[in-house]
Amino acid sequence: MEEPQRGIRALHTASTITVYQAYSPEIGLPAVREGRFPAA
Repeated sequence: MEEPQRGIRALHTASTITVYQAYSPEIGLPAVREGRFPAA
């Protein structure tokens, strides 16, 4: 079976849900460098 190109990954406990999202390097690298996502 082929792995989907996109997907949502999450973990949960009895009291929390954590959702992970990946970004392209063009978006992710500046966000990491600045510590925030740039204003739209």
